[in-house]
Amino acid sequence: MMKNRFLIFSFFLFSAGALSAQSYAFGIKGGLTAATQRWNNFDSGQPLFSYHADAYIESWNEENMSALFASLGYHARGRSVRTRRVFGINGEDFPARTFNQQLFNAVLSIGAKKKFRMGNPDIRGFYGIGARLEYNIKADLDIYSGLEDLVNKFTYGVTVNGGFEFMWSEFVGGVFEISVHPDFGKQIFAPTQVFIDDRGFERQLQEQNVVNTSIEISVGFRFLHKIIYID
Repeated sequence: MMKNRFLIFSFFLFSAGALSAQSYAFGIKGGLTAATQRWNNFDSGQPLFSYHADAYIESWNEENMSALFASLGYHARGRSVRTRRVFGINGEDFPARTFNQQLFNAVLSIGAKKKFRMGNPDIRGFYGIGARLEYNIKADLDIYSGLEDLVNKFTYGVTVNGGFEFMWSEFVGGVFEISVHPDFGKQIFAPTQVFIDDRGFERQLQEQNVVNTSIEISVGFRFLHKIIYID
């Protein structure tokens, strides 16, 4: 486990080092996540509303409207299962409940952005795409708590994003971003099995292939580091 974390951290440092050989921008961003899952290729449950946070670095060139970026962050994945209030035939009252199946992942992304000028010189739009590798730190599956051991530590996918950059001064600005994160790798693979749920009942679960997709809204700060070459 420590070796895997070291490899992820080293890769991020390598990416950051490559970018820092020229002028670059860096910062932090975070916000709201709407996480969903597909179980055996069927939409399952309702969105899990949670949070995420990232540190990022990207290349910068005033004349070139393209940039390379790398980010490392902490993101929630999963889904919610919401039940309705039910009255039994013998007068029992089963209140509505919400079960949150949460996975907390360390996320490394690298990719490229294309930027474009707006009417205001202090605002730029952008869109981009990148590759993403995720490492599961913690899993809390609630009613399926017996499946934590079947969570794959690594999963992967792509990130598609778009938004705006704002310059408040020569070196300090902000960012607003909307991003979509579909996974290609399985977060959970569960063969057919019998297990005991948190209420003590025996349950049978058919084979499950669980894949994440998340939509995120982020806001953050952006700091510019300029390198000026003098002949």
